[in-house]
Amino acid sequence: TRIDVGKLELSSQEFNLPDLVETLVEVLEPLSNQKNLDLRLQLANNIESNFMGDSHRIRQILTNLLGNAIKFTDQGNVNFSITGSDGPETSFVHFIISDTGLGIALENQEKIFEDFIAITHGDQNQIRSDGMGLPISRKISRLMGGDIKVKSEIGKGAEFTLSLPLQRVRKNKIK
Repeated sequence: TRIDVGKLELSSQEFNLPDLVETLVEVLEPLSNQKNLDLRLQLANNIESNFMGDSHRIRQILTNLLGNAIKFTDQGNVNFSITGSDGPETSFVHFIISDTGLGIALENQEKIFEDFIAITHGDQNQIRSDGMGLPISRKISRLMGGDIKVKSEIGKGAEFTLSLPLQRVRKNKIK
């Protein structure tokens, strides 16, 4: 509700990106291990810089995306890679979460970002969800000047990309 009425305030502070994503993977690894899934983190070598941004909201979005990837994948793996490109003061950072799960039909790929939508898969029961995680995540990412995109095929998994402009604190550049 705060997002929809323009009352959500972002809190920008300095944070270390590798620390944020490594800690997040450590927290979610037990969940992936319960399902015998391989959770892999690939952080580009050149992403060493500290950034300014709302690390709490970034963690919230990534927790939702990674949690969904684990939730909707029964076998195989979940890959989490981070890449980026530099502008003069800002880096555009891409957080890519791909899985070997159920996949999402083309006609549902934008619907999953609508409030209170939970997609069923074939003869399976309704998936336990309030249908708010992805819509909230996309709204927050857009509030930060970024976006979330999805690519998927039924039976071939899904790939979600969170792209955010983040101001660099140090002069290290993504190459």
